[in-house]
Amino acid sequence: MAESQGKKFSFCRLIGLAGAMFLIVGAIAVGAGAGMFINLPSLAITLGVTFFMLLAAFGKDFLRFIPDGLATLICTPQEPNPRFAEIAGHGARYVIGAGVIGTMIGMIQMLSNLSDPSGLGVGMATCLLTIFYAIITSELLFAYLHKSYSQGNKIETTKPLPARNIAIPGIVTSILMIAFLIMLFSLQ
Repeated sequence: MAESQGKKFSFCRLIGLAGAMFLIVGAIAVGAGAGMFINLPSLAITLGVTFFMLLAAFGKDFLRFIPDGLATLICTPQEPNPRFAEIAGHGARYVIGAGVIGTMIGMIQMLSNLSDPSGLGVGMATCLLTIFYAIITSELLFAYLHKSYSQGNKIETTKPLPARNIAIPGIVTSILMIAFLIMLFSLQ
């Protein structure tokens, strides 16, 4: 299959993606503000591990996927691209794994400094950012691209991405919250 396929600009894709991002950013801005949602080390671990895992797994195909994927966010591919669909599907899984790894690293760092209980809330919030980044990237980028490359410009059904893309971070987050609550009650 040709590396650069024809694409057709889609106003609906642009509005849909922009609307989803607007709602997420709006919810953050209405709350406590965007500052607490920006943590460069958390972002680096989540996106960096995902990038290098995809590079290791797919090599040059992944490097070709990057610019094509960015264009596909607002343009509809005319033909399906099974290789790029495979890369996007793996990316959705890898980013969730990277988010869980980042959360575990953050938890270990937070728990290693229990001498200052006042930092537990901020530490826990920072730990959860990697899961937040992972879910946003998995669902608004990789799952979206997976569907686009699976279908192209055709209307047909495709298999959904595995439920574990959301289940694993949900379970990890629940366990972390329970552990955090136990820690808080034991410090009183």
